[in-house]
Amino acid sequence: MPSSKGFQLRLEVLDQCLRTSGRQWTLAQLLTAVNNALSDRLGMWTSKRTLQNDIRYLREQKFAPVKRVRRSGANLFYYEEPFSIQQIPISKEEVSYLRDAIKLLKQVNDFSIIADVEAIVAKLENTVQANITDQAVYIQFEKYASAQGNKFIDPLFVAIRAKLCVRIAYQPFQAKDSQVSIYHPYLLKEYRNRWFLFCRENNATRVTTLALDRIQYIKNSDERFMENDLFDPHTYFEHIVGVTIPTQPFIYTIELKIAASQVAYMLSKPIHTSQEVIKKYSNGSILLRLQLMENFELISLLLSFGPNIEIKKPHHLRQFIGDRFRAAAELYPRL
Repeated sequence: MPSSKGFQLRLEVLDQCLRTSGRQWTLAQLLTAVNNALSDRLGMWTSKRTLQNDIRYLREQKFAPVKRVRRSGANLFYYEEPFSIQQIPISKEEVSYLRDAIKLLKQVNDFSIIADVEAIVAKLENTVQANITDQAVYIQFEKYASAQGNKFIDPLFVAIRAKLCVRIAYQPFQAKDSQVSIYHPYLLKEYRNRWFLFCRENNATRVTTLALDRIQYIKNSDERFMENDLFDPHTYFEHIVGVTIPTQPFIYTIELKIAASQVAYMLSKPIHTSQEVIKKYSNGSILLRLQLMENFELISLLLSFGPNIEIKKPHHLRQFIGDRFRAAAELYPRL
């Protein structure tokens, strides 16, 4: 079935015209009504042949009671009995799709971010349960223990959407006490089951990142909200792994030699979208190139691969990772 916006809008306009009581439409009149709506809302038009196919679709796929009569040399169209595609009962197959979608939502919906979404899901679930029997589970997501700070997701989400300043008491890991400041919240982002707030502190001209599990409390603030002119959420994380933008945001060309035993895994689950294979070795290992900023998350990821990854470039990163492994090896002397 076609699913474009233009197709859906054409059907809606046709349905609205044909169900008008006491009115019969020529094909030219229907084409004018449809094209007026398409032009106003989508900046496009359709043809007479396409419109005829749409009417056929209404008849054959939606079982619409479209009546065609010929009067005064013209074909006239109308519904011969009360009908609307907006009142078509949901099919059993469609209900099954909704049920599957709800099961997926339930697995990832550990937070009540907004009551409106909960209400919609509840309505869908009631509809599903009223129509079909329970189904088997086909997909499961990895379950995590709820991290501290998740209770702040809802109020921060509301503040971001409503463009409201908040007063936050924040205590970094290294600090003994929390500090209270005014923040302009812009974005919530999750990384490995930890949530982070990207915001502006007071009238600063740089982005501040707060880990939600280090927030002590959040209160409303009457300060005037400052719009986000600091970063573009669509591109801000383009050259990093994780969420931390380093103080010196330099993009490095990083080359990694991957052991043969890890090649299939690394190719099926790339470290980053910039990853590319630049060399293949006779023993099955490969050389990867990435364009990334160096941050804590990248270092942690590289260390997690142990001896299965060798950093070739840049030299300072190779030296740093090597020093970390040598320090770790000293903790495990041979017996």
